[in-house]
Amino acid sequence: MPYLLEMAALTVVLAAGAAVNCGILGDIAADDFKFLWWWIPFHVLYGVVLIFATGFGYFSAWLPQGLVAWLEAMLAHGLDFYLVLMAFAQVGKLMCLLVQKLTVKKKSL
Repeated sequence: MPYLLEMAALTVVLAAGAAVNCGILGDIAADDFKFLWWWIPFHVLYGVVLIFATGFGYFSAWLPQGLVAWLEAMLAHGLDFYLVLMAFAQVGKLMCLLVQKLTVKKKSL
């Protein structure tokens, strides 16, 4: 079973992503856009994480050399790393959506 971790992470990515999309589309259908208070910052942060995980070499001239060395030491080039990163991101979005659903009041008609 050489790809067990990858398949498990991919299953989490797809299942959590589908659940988040259903919740978000339900909010959009109800004309409720309160999810944007966490959706936009989450994706900005996720983009920054991806840049630092994959493309920080472009910014190495402006970053401290100690930080560049640390990022190079932490750099993972494998599929495992990116699938687990995506799984954590999807589960994070699912947690944000659940917190929103449990705490934000629905608007009355």
